[in-house]
Amino acid sequence: MVEDQRVRDAQTQAAQAQQVSAILGAPDAVVRTTDAAGGRVTVVLSAWLDKGVALVHGLPDPGTSNAYQLWLLKGPKAESVGVLAAGAGDGTQVFGDVRGAGAFGVTRERAGGATTPTLPMVGAISI
Repeated sequence: MVEDQRVRDAQTQAAQAQQVSAILGAPDAVVRTTDAAGGRVTVVLSAWLDKGVALVHGLPDPGTSNAYQLWLLKGPKAESVGVLAAGAGDGTQVFGDVRGAGAFGVTRERAGGATTPTLPMVGAISI
């Protein structure tokens, strides 16, 4: 059972690496980076692939019962595109449905995430 889980984890990591590589290599890839709360957030988007990847590094520990949540902002609407592991200040998240996004944001939420972002955002990037 443990070995089966390791194989599944390795397959998941390989699939994510392939998606990240495709997004980074897209002919229309747009890269945006900002400093946020002492860390750094980088977002790469491809409208052609309708996908993006967020790389979060060095954000302060949000506490074991909190997590950083990632948002695409489309006009007045915020769409969650992922939640980092509880207590983590680093992570990579691949997401879709990027067309029409005007900004990307990161919030600190209760572990598991929220349905709407808690303001103020820890970091935001115009795209």
